[in-house]
Order: sequence, then C-alpha cells, then structure tokens
Amino acid sequence: MEVQGKVEYIRSLISYKGDDVQSVKANFQEAVNDYLAVCEEKGMESEKPFKGSFNIRPGADLHRRAAIAAQQRGINLNKLVKEAIEQYVKEN
Repeated sequence: MEVQGKVEYIRSLISYKGDDVQSVKANFQEAVNDYLAVCEEKGMESEKPFKGSFNIRPGADLHRRAAIAAQQRGINLNKLVKEAIEQYVKEN
C-alpha cells in the first residue's frame, strides 16, 4: 500500500511517498534534503512551519483589558498572551 505525505504549514510543496515505513522515512528525508539544497542553490532562506511569533487583532477593548491585567501581574502583554495560550492548549 503506497503512502503519500507532504510537509505541512509552509508554502513550498515538499511531498514524499513510499510503500512501507522505511521507504516513507527515507523518501521524506530525501525530499527535505532536496528542498534545502534548492534553497541553498538559489540563495533563499528555507521556510519554517512556525517562526514563533504571530500578530493578533483582539480589538481595542480586549487589548486594553489584557494590558491592564498584564501590568497588574507585573508581566508584559506578550507573556500574558503566551500563558493564556498555554493554558488553553493544556485544557483542550
């Protein structure tokens, strides 16, 4: 049975396939290495699925309330949002 896959969360298409776990793993590694070689050859930076930062638009009222809550806790807004996301992900 042939299995197909692709690297998620990047714009570039990196796909691979194989008939068993060993061939899927080997073809995945080859596909990623090929992608990295093409990036190097073209002088491009390779994409990363998540860069560790993103912008949100909570609206003015929620932004104000969050900033006040962070200030009251003695932390910055970024830390407050990070803690809130960690708590949400942990609960779900």
